[in-house]
Amino acid sequence: YYNDKAGSRFWVAVCGGKIAGTVALDRTSDTVAELKRMSVLPEYRRRGVATRLMKRFEEFCRSDGVKETFLTTSFVQLEAVRLYQKCGF
Repeated sequence: YYNDKAGSRFWVAVCGGKIAGTVALDRTSDTVAELKRMSVLPEYRRRGVATRLMKRFEEFCRSDGVKETFLTTSFVQLEAVRLYQKCGF
């Protein structure tokens, strides 16, 4: 879905030949993108996988003309909230 939508992307983190995590960029306009589908399997958490996925997301945004990014999450997702705050959201 994301790779078929103009300007949107989907990335997969692979560790030791296994899928460890994912993140998607959903382009909502030429200069705005939403971070979606951030997920890291429990056995790969606290290893920098999510941080690397976030960096890839941010690098793509900078190189592709995205000026504003946003995301939504639930306050009960404490690990996610901490990650997003660490990354400046």
